[in-house]
Amino acid sequence: MPLSLSKVKGTQPTDDVPPLTPAQIRELKRRFLDLKDRTRFLLVSAFTARTALYYDVSRDTWGMNDPSLGTLFKRRVTATAVQRLLRDGVQVVRCQVDGRDRVIKKSVPRVRPAWRWKKRGARA
Repeated sequence: MPLSLSKVKGTQPTDDVPPLTPAQIRELKRRFLDLKDRTRFLLVSAFTARTALYYDVSRDTWGMNDPSLGTLFKRRVTATAVQRLLRDGVQVVRCQVDGRDRVIKKSVPRVRPAWRWKKRGARA
């Protein structure tokens, strides 16, 4: 049975709470959808076809072959800003997290090494 505010000692029901403005309602809806969004972004540097390095911002280190060792960014813009500060060949990849904010490893796509990006016969 839910507890009513009028039954809690020292509280009175407040009738003077103004209604939310349309802008406040839009902001609340945007934040709610943002909470439900399970998409995150990782910084990945593909070393070889089977070896990938995942960047950890808090330690300024690279974790090898385990996406859970990398920092999960909620916003792509933030991940791109950090990417610009790092060396060439770092890619921003999209992944998904579970209900406990742990990366779902199968959602992390394979990335191609930067040295494989160049077309054959192209000069540097």
